[in-house]
Formats: sequence, C-alpha cells, structure tokens
Amino acid sequence: MDRFRYLTAQNSTASDVGLLILRVVMAVTFISYGSWHVLDIGISNLAENMGGAGVPLPQVAAPYLAYLELIGGFLLLPGVFSRLISAGLVVVMGGALIWVHWGEQIRMEDDGSGIALALLLGAVTLTMAIVGPGRMSVDHLITKRFSSPRPLPMTSATTRGSV
Repeated sequence: MDRFRYLTAQNSTASDVGLLILRVVMAVTFISYGSWHVLDIGISNLAENMGGAGVPLPQVAAPYLAYLELIGGFLLLPGVFSRLISAGLVVVMGGALIWVHWGEQIRMEDDGSGIALALLLGAVTLTMAIVGPGRMSVDHLITKRFSSPRPLPMTSATTRGSV
C-alpha cells in the first residue's frame, strides 16, 4: 500500500509552489479586472452599473471593488498583506455572486453570463484568506523576521553556578 502514499502525502515545498502559482494567477486576474474597472469603465460608470444591479451603496462599493482589485492585485503578486487583501476580495466576490450572478447557470455563455468565474474566484480568494500565501511570499519573510526567537536575557538565576 506504500505505493499509493503519494496520493495524499504532504510536501511543504510543493504546497508553497502551489500557493505561489495560485496567488500569482489570482493577482494577475484581479489586476486585469481592476484596471478595466478603473481605467476603461471608470468608477462613476461602475457605480451606476452596480446600482442598476441592486448593489447597496454603489458609490461606496464601486471604488472599494475597483481599487481593491487593482492595488490589492499588485500587492498579491509578491505576497504582501495576502490574507487581508484576500478577505476583502472574498467580500467582493460574494457581492458579485449575490447581486450580479445569482440565478445564472454555472458555465459562462458568450454574453458573459454564468456563475463559474465568480464562483471560482470566490473559492480562490477564500482559500488564500484561510491558508495564507505560503513561504514564498513577502508576508512570510516579514513574519519570519519579526517573530524569530530572541535569546533570553542573562539574569543572576541563569548564571548561578557557572563559575
């Protein structure tokens, strides 16, 4: 039965590479959508579209969505504030699922309708928020740097009997 252990065996390096791939693809996707929302559609048009879809407070939701996608996407590339940005994107994708894609079929049609992409991006952002970016990220380097164990200070109790 040992020949099947590779099916469930955990390898931390492979997991980190997988998280890196997931994070980079996620980042590129959100940068693309964020730049489209900010530069092509424009925040005011996006807010109008969101209001028409029934999104509450579209004047607040539109810049939140667009700039989180764009700036957050750029921060996700190297893995900076990954969990925080991913949690914010979970909210964005939840809103997309509820107000834009609810009731649509799963696969995407030629007109862009379909819940699949929003569902997939929602799952990816939720996974990144829960699991984190892995060791191949700036977040990991910062955590490693500031949480490294420091030696205990020398006290008379620790030096007693060491003469």
